[in-house]
Amino acid sequence: MTNMGSRLLKIIRMYIILALIAAAYYIFYTWSGYGIPCLFRTITGFSCPGCGISRMFAALFKGNIKEAFEYNQFVFAMLPAAILYAIRYTYYYVRDGRCRDGRIMTCIEWGVATAFIIFGVIRNIVL
Repeated sequence: MTNMGSRLLKIIRMYIILALIAAAYYIFYTWSGYGIPCLFRTITGFSCPGCGISRMFAALFKGNIKEAFEYNQFVFAMLPAAILYAIRYTYYYVRDGRCRDGRIMTCIEWGVATAFIIFGVIRNIVL
């Protein structure tokens, strides 16, 4: 098997494992109602930028787009870009054995991280 073929199998295995973990968590979450507790919220009482992601994905799996958006607007809006980002990195890894990350992508990553933090601050401001 070529290096490219072995990298492809490695990626397929990784995505299958991630899908199984996500499915197991979804089943546990929907049956029990218990999600991953937010340590930040427990300590501070404020919602972190990631609060609501479990509920958002559960709503998406049920096909309830409006409810999913209400749980975490930022992650919901960034989901298509995150999927494209994962596809891009997967492609470069399978093709070359490494992930390409130029200056533009680094700037975009820092911009998204900054926007994520700003979202976390704004969602806790009571207007």
